[in-house]
Amino acid sequence: IEVRANGSLNGLRNLSHAGREDPDRQPAFIAMSDVRAPETNSYKGLTAHRPVSVVPLSVVVNRGSGVKDLTTEQLRGIFSGKHTNWKDVGGKNLPISLITRDSQSGTRITFEREVLEGIPTGQLIGLSDCTTRNNQPSSRSRHCEASDTESALDAIEGAPGAIGYAETYSASSRRALTAVQLNGKAPEIVLNKPDSYPFWATERLYT
Repeated sequence: IEVRANGSLNGLRNLSHAGREDPDRQPAFIAMSDVRAPETNSYKGLTAHRPVSVVPLSVVVNRGSGVKDLTTEQLRGIFSGKHTNWKDVGGKNLPISLITRDSQSGTRITFEREVLEGIPTGQLIGLSDCTTRNNQPSSRSRHCEASDTESALDAIEGAPGAIGYAETYSASSRRALTAVQLNGKAPEIVLNKPDSYPFWATERLYT
């Protein structure tokens, strides 16, 4: 079994496209997604199956930020560009860098919907490349997009003032990173008390 991680919506769209290429045959792969397939032609013909897992998600910061706990209100201020230095939210005197996932990421969709309450992170702050982190002149905070979880975590590790988000268990192995508590709650609490923590997703298989 080969597993290829390339963003939830990318996987769903690839599955749908493969089915349209040869309608008489099932594609030789399935897709797993932590967001439901949109009701558009790009995802036509997909069948969602029963949920297979609950995935705790974490807001992740470089340990250099000096922050271990954030409120959702503070996060909205950070990702809207209102807060540009960690000292604004109780951390060190260090500029904030934003590391987000691209628009095909289910984690990003969940973060924007459940934590930021609809703020579209891709439109707020000037965008740069995660490798060079060169920004548009109009940007108040550094901001780049990563195509997958590991690339996002690598970018957060490489910038002392960086913040992003990822699956909790993927982030837990990175010693240079801190999975911050949200409103005083750790991500793992979602497995027992899902209503007390805002950032988690349900994984489904699609054929």
